[in-house]
Amino acid sequence: MRLPGAGYPSRRVTLPRDPRLLTVPAGALAGLLVGEGADGERATMLLLLLEPLGWVVAAWAGYAAWVRRDAMLIVVVLLTMASVSIAVRLPRPGPEPGGEPPVVAARLAECARGLALPEGPVRLVQWHLGDDAGLDAADKILAVEPDVVVIVGPAASAVVERVQDGLGGESKRVDTPEGPVTILARGVFHACGDGDAWTDAPVDGAATVIAFVGVAPGITVPLLLARLPSPLGPVGWDARAARARARLRATVDALASSLAVVLVDGVLPSPARRLEAGMRAAQLDPVRSAPTWPSHALVPPLLPFDRAWYAGAWNLSGVATLDTSGARRLGLAVALEPSVPLAPPDATGSPGAPPPR
Repeated sequence: MRLPGAGYPSRRVTLPRDPRLLTVPAGALAGLLVGEGADGERATMLLLLLEPLGWVVAAWAGYAAWVRRDAMLIVVVLLTMASVSIAVRLPRPGPEPGGEPPVVAARLAECARGLALPEGPVRLVQWHLGDDAGLDAADKILAVEPDVVVIVGPAASAVVERVQDGLGGESKRVDTPEGPVTILARGVFHACGDGDAWTDAPVDGAATVIAFVGVAPGITVPLLLARLPSPLGPVGWDARAARARARLRATVDALASSLAVVLVDGVLPSPARRLEAGMRAAQLDPVRSAPTWPSHALVPPLLPFDRAWYAGAWNLSGVATLDTSGARRLGLAVALEPSVPLAPPDATGSPGAPPPR
């Protein structure tokens, strides 16, 4: 009796031994090391910023391999880039310890506790504009009908004036260590304390700005703005960036407001693990923004340099980007709506109070 398969030549399954496949585990190991450092170290930060360009290079390499009919090279290129991109996202650094709360923390928290839940939606725009941006930038901003506009950088006065005229409200300019910031509102900046036109800003000299912005009757937004230092700056970026993140986290914790909205301007990779962990620990939800990579770059927008978070009183209802000539990067437009709906209007037609939780 012959056993099945007896007398027949056996077939071995052989795996490809192309040494180029070694780049796949090597890429994964490198990705893990970079992901562990994330946005906490200058070297790993710059490598994360270069990751989108790596995909561009991989696409060109894959095309070259296809022209050469080198199927293995195509597989190696795609697997290597995939292993790197997955590996850099596996480490999850915990939240860093918060810094000292600002000296105005108690007063700011008291002001925030006195605010009612929002009675309607709010739209915000943040855009990094240079002095060469034309009036079409203002028209693009006003086209989304924003309630709050944050212009970062030395935008031309004509642009700022056009936006302010379109909104019809107040504006404030703050000179931070990272450059000027102009805040424009459809309404007014509410006082916080005795005689303040608006809240103290920047906080203790840090590039963190706080303002209570009234955009309409029944809608006041505690707005926190943060400008993070660029990794392309002078020596000591690691320590300065850590202090900036700690200051922002401490300010959010001290404010302790379910109405807070945080806008961050910075040259940040995706993911920015340490910053994201701090905002997550502060119980803020992220705006999954579209990339705001500089619009004049040689490659398509790939990185969200502008970030936004919002507290529990809001739900995200929309996000978009703005572009125009002279812009240093794309603008970010965010639409929020109350997470707790109002009761139906009463007999006089006025909106009722929010229903009980």
